[in-house]
Amino acid sequence: MSAKIFTKEELENIPVISLPKAYQRAAQIPIDPTTIFASYDDAVDYVSGTTKYGNIAYAGQVISVIDQSEGKVNVYKIELDGSLSKIGEGDAKSLSAETYSDAVLLATEDNVGRIINVTNDETIGQSTYTAGLYIVSGENVVSKLGTTSPSGDISGDVENLKTRVTALESQVTELYDAAYWIDGDEE
Repeated sequence: MSAKIFTKEELENIPVISLPKAYQRAAQIPIDPTTIFASYDDAVDYVSGTTKYGNIAYAGQVISVIDQSEGKVNVYKIELDGSLSKIGEGDAKSLSAETYSDAVLLATEDNVGRIINVTNDETIGQSTYTAGLYIVSGENVVSKLGTTSPSGDISGDVENLKTRVTALESQVTELYDAAYWIDGDEE
């Protein structure tokens, strides 16, 4: 594939025509026929320079492609290497991991805010981390998206916390009793 990559000087030296009026279409046709294609394959052919238009594709050019099977139009930009990348995807695409542990490994400062799709449940200690979407919130830190806890069992997590708080309260009482003697000589 070939796509023209312009230098600053080339862009500055492109001859322009100043028009006192704007273009207006008189029919349902594009002003530039190289901005829309009937299929992805047609768009790839255009970028490769093998169509009737010749080798005129350039890096950064935005083109539309009709997807009849999906009943929609996708918009692409031509990359430096002549490949097409769908606008709206690129780096914003979610990451994928098999387990929660794998997702934690993908959680880097560069990925903060990215979504990771975890495809399998994983049990670590007493917690089960369910498959689903997680968001990277820091280095080696992910949080499950949705209305559940990371283990996916809010009820169980609440009961676990209640048990732990009760045990903690009991220990605090025991420590208090052991540290302070209360006898009949209170002032």
